[in-house]
Amino acid sequence: MCILLLASLLAWPALSVITIDAVIISSVEDQYGDKAVKRVVNWDELMLENREISDEDKLKRANRFFNKIRYRTDWDHWGMEDYWATPLEMLGTNHGDCEDYTIAKYFTLLAMGIPDEHLRITYVNATEIGQAHMVLTYYGESKTDPLVLDNIEYWIQPASRRSDLEPVYSFNGAGLWMSQERSRSEFYANGAQQIEQWAAMLNRLPVNNMDPDFLFAATSGE
Repeated sequence: MCILLLASLLAWPALSVITIDAVIISSVEDQYGDKAVKRVVNWDELMLENREISDEDKLKRANRFFNKIRYRTDWDHWGMEDYWATPLEMLGTNHGDCEDYTIAKYFTLLAMGIPDEHLRITYVNATEIGQAHMVLTYYGESKTDPLVLDNIEYWIQPASRRSDLEPVYSFNGAGLWMSQERSRSEFYANGAQQIEQWAAMLNRLPVNNMDPDFLFAATSGE
């Protein structure tokens, strides 16, 4: 993972919620085939039909939906060391790695009505498997003990019960926070535009409101 140190703080515009229309369905069919279309339609139904349920149920349904997708490393999947797929790329290919599960759940929960400030994409060290990992964390009433949505551990648990995860940094559409050693205290650090792969993924979304010049500056470090 690469965190780019920008010379100055850049304003991060609000993210658009992904919406599925006929153009997207046609594109998915052309690229990935009929089975992929069914997965995307099922995803659209998940987002549209579950906006009025509790946050806890939203987390469970989004977590369960994407954890059914098959795991595959970026080398095997994309032929590169690190590639953050959009939710449509993940559903189209029916494969993904930890970043892809996390990003897909994040955008799904945004579309289901959970505010961005309750969600953080969190980069961790997974000590039991001995490698870098990414999960989605949900901050509800407890601001210090978020719930963890993970593709390795099926059940959603409070972070306090996930001693196997050592947080490094977390971010959402509003900013980026660096973890201080093993404590849960964090400090604000310049914004999520510092994540090169995040900016590149946003630029590939079929629906977004990012300014191309802003994205270029974010990914190039200008």
